[in-house]
Amino acid sequence: MAYENDVVMEEDLEAGLLRLFGQRTGLATKKEQGVATIKEDMPLAQLAKEAMKIFEKAGEAQKQGDWAGYGEQLKKLEEALKRLAR
Repeated sequence: MAYENDVVMEEDLEAGLLRLFGQRTGLATKKEQGVATIKEDMPLAQLAKEAMKIFEKAGEAQKQGDWAGYGEQLKKLEEALKRLAR
């Protein structure tokens, strides 16, 4: 994974996000469609876990050919990653 001038390699997305962004906290929204998404002052580790859940849901939608759902999950993932970057 890479963010700005930092490059890391970890076994999974969650570990990579934690290594890139450390233990800061992120801001977030309420639950959407059964997916616990980002809440106010959510610990960074939990935010990374939620990003991983969103990523997995995107993969499921892709496998099912649900391109609208896939796009929706990518938008959620983008938002989660932006919050991690703050």
